[in-house]
Amino acid sequence: MSDPTDRHRVPARSTTRSRASLASTFAAAVVLVVVPACDEPEGRELAADTDGEDDRAGSGLFEGVNGNACLVSPYNCKLRVSGGNRVLRNDGGTDWGTYTGVPVRDGDGNVVATSTKTKVAFNYGQTRVFDSEPYAMAMSTSNSSAGWMPISSIKGQESFENKVGHVSAKSAGLAKMGCYEVRNDHDPVLEFKKVVYDSTATHERAGDYLPLVRANGQRSVNLVFNVPGMALGGPAIDHFPAGTKFQRVDVPTEHGVPSIDIPLWVQDAQGRYRKQSGTMKFLYGYVIAATGTKRNGWMAYDALQVSNGCDPTPPPPPPPPAGAGQCYARCCDGELEGPALVADAPACHSASQTMCAAHDHVLRTELDGAEVWHRPNRCWAKCANRQAYHSLDDVTEGCTAQASAWCDVGDRGGLEDAAWSRCQP
Repeated sequence: MSDPTDRHRVPARSTTRSRASLASTFAAAVVLVVVPACDEPEGRELAADTDGEDDRAGSGLFEGVNGNACLVSPYNCKLRVSGGNRVLRNDGGTDWGTYTGVPVRDGDGNVVATSTKTKVAFNYGQTRVFDSEPYAMAMSTSNSSAGWMPISSIKGQESFENKVGHVSAKSAGLAKMGCYEVRNDHDPVLEFKKVVYDSTATHERAGDYLPLVRANGQRSVNLVFNVPGMALGGPAIDHFPAGTKFQRVDVPTEHGVPSIDIPLWVQDAQGRYRKQSGTMKFLYGYVIAATGTKRNGWMAYDALQVSNGCDPTPPPPPPPPAGAGQCYARCCDGELEGPALVADAPACHSASQTMCAAHDHVLRTELDGAEVWHRPNRCWAKCANRQAYHSLDDVTEGCTAQASAWCDVGDRGGLEDAAWSRCQP
């Protein structure tokens, strides 16, 4: 398989535009300061990003490595071109009903809380597997932080699985720079400054990107998909405890420095956040989680301190279980992944979720040549005013009629196409 970064890399002109062009880009989006390199308070609910930012991006967006709507760097992009940072319900809402009593995990797989929430918003495109179970990235959890929650805890699980998508930041081919680790402290003055000019939101604070003390009494910090304060949203894609190693890489930017600085804002005489008070630097790099998974993204320089040992030698893989069989997964994008050595069919199905994590969803799973699971057929509706097909839950017959009725609601624009398919057309 070819390296996905080769297919999405932007031409050199996208990263060498003039300073005049750069200035006009940010005039259309937000006020931004770019200079060379040199969450909420404890006990409250935290939000590391806001959908409101997503709607203010200007016309200077360009196609990059991490997405098709980027600013300043081909690695500083929206999670998706349109639709916002959250996984949306059928009615367009962002809060999904959830069962209580389930574990909340950090990026190392540690259980940091037991969820007491009955409604949770999840960030688009972010799934991982812990203890053979798929999890999704919750914007705010009972740990007063972002975190991973089991997809099985979401009411309407099948609908969620059809909508969550998959987006991963990349770093292939980028040279390593310094090694850092997440600090075990933070600047309380910096915490309450805003990252968005004239913000009226409860969040949009510098503290959303600092290692604050969470409900479990431990400090932890967000790894984000893009830099906040730039109308891209700054969504959390993972969450790691103090002491986590962060390997910085040499990321290309339009100003030639491998970092992005944004202005911070405090209240002016009218009580509005329009008075600049310093800047906040963001570095690009990756974390090797305790599970062995590599997680790329941006992290605030103020959340880090210089360290070493970012890339330790990984332990040898465990021996295959006795009587292991060969498990293969055919993914929805057509890729065949495997083999994984597993003990039985349930283990094969669990392993297939990881194998297809970067290839949409699992279409079919086979163990030693015999099919053990396949994705059920679904009715899909493509409305004239929607970019993607929508899965109609619980429809077992009359797909065209049901799809037409759904597309006639609100501003969906009427039916353009209806189809039965196991994967999104």
